[in-house]
Amino acid sequence: MYFLSILLAIPFVAQTPEHPTNQEGQAKGAPNMPSIDKEKLEKRIDELGLQAVEKEGVPGISIAVAHDGEILVAKGYGYADAERAQPARADTRYSIGSITRQFTAVAILQLVDAKKLALEDDITQLLPGFPAGKRKITLQHLLSNTSGIPGAKKILAKHPEAMVLRKSEESFFKALSDVPFDFEPGADFSLDSANYVLLSMILAKKSGMSHADYVSKNVVKVAELNETTFCPLKSRPVGFAAGCKDLVEDDELELPLAVAPDYDTQSLCSTVTDLVKWQQALVGRAVFSEHSSRLIMTPTTLPDGNSTNYGFAVRMSKLEGFKTYSHSGGVGGFRGTLVYYSLPKITIAILSNCATAPIDRIQRDISYFVLGLPSPSTTEVALPPEEALRCAGLYMIATTQVRVEVQDEKLWYATPTGPRVRLMFRGEDLFTFENEPDAQITFRMEDGKCTGFTILRGGFQTTGKKMS
Repeated sequence: MYFLSILLAIPFVAQTPEHPTNQEGQAKGAPNMPSIDKEKLEKRIDELGLQAVEKEGVPGISIAVAHDGEILVAKGYGYADAERAQPARADTRYSIGSITRQFTAVAILQLVDAKKLALEDDITQLLPGFPAGKRKITLQHLLSNTSGIPGAKKILAKHPEAMVLRKSEESFFKALSDVPFDFEPGADFSLDSANYVLLSMILAKKSGMSHADYVSKNVVKVAELNETTFCPLKSRPVGFAAGCKDLVEDDELELPLAVAPDYDTQSLCSTVTDLVKWQQALVGRAVFSEHSSRLIMTPTTLPDGNSTNYGFAVRMSKLEGFKTYSHSGGVGGFRGTLVYYSLPKITIAILSNCATAPIDRIQRDISYFVLGLPSPSTTEVALPPEEALRCAGLYMIATTQVRVEVQDEKLWYATPTGPRVRLMFRGEDLFTFENEPDAQITFRMEDGKCTGFTILRGGFQTTGKKMS
């Protein structure tokens, strides 16, 4: 199973996070959108795609960039399936992993629009037998990942047999019953599959259809995503990419919901061109009401006043003043990302059939290019060995463990699920991420020892505390 954890914290606000606009509809105080030379953009994307395939060992990768829904460039590089000599193309279908959760969120919000559900609904009324104790967990808590329900990794650590127990809701809930909550509902944020597993169960109960059938009929079809479908299980048909590394077993994906919940929360296959259409459906409100479309892209605010900059399966950030809405996914050896810049209406979709593909770095490079921004400096300062050693160790960000490791006198940043990223030393306890040169991590020192760090990414701040 693929577990996704993130380093932010979350709450709920009622207004849409947009810049105010002037009479021309341009956001006040926001950067101007440059004109885009399609020929130069295609050349740059060719360079990035070929570098990933020819120099970095990625089997296949597909990239699409669009402006206001109009495709500027959409191409594939390498092989979708090397064994069958199938080239990667713009219409190659890849597993999109956790981006599937956006489709689940939209499906739930459709039922909210239809008055079949309400955000304030107590999930114990929707899922009788769920072991909530005296806690009130609402539908909104699940959508915003603020429920405090223990994550899948935590459940499996205490109940390795849980993969078998999921043959029914009853046995799944039993496994949950003696695993402590991460926090009280609404008090914090933790991004894990468990919340959206429960949403899948609720969707099936309230719609009278399976999760896959409902999403296919009422979300995928309505958005006119002709190349998007639930991934095939028994075989990989022509047109579907094959992953370069298995992170889950094939038979796990073949199990129904409740046995392998990730089947419904992370199991869609799509193309980069369909993801562009999907982003347009979200912002154009083609699949739900205006009210719901604002909810899905509105960050939640925690009781302490901090925002997690995360809505309902949508992450919010900024790049040099450009407001960004995004989500990434990875499962079964696949990786993908979908990024939307609201003011210039730029969408970037990247999908790869290898978990080690540098899609974040490629996405950032394309973003700087289309937004007309100068690339951040990549000049690195020599890192003293003693500096590397004192920063290494285990850190906690909310309920997520991350590790800073030393290798070849360099520091590396590792999350529980994503690929390791090298930290580039800039001096004075300041580092940047190799794949995100504009994202900074500063280590806190007390009496010559490292006690934690602060990450500044996309205009937002996250802190970590050193545990060992």
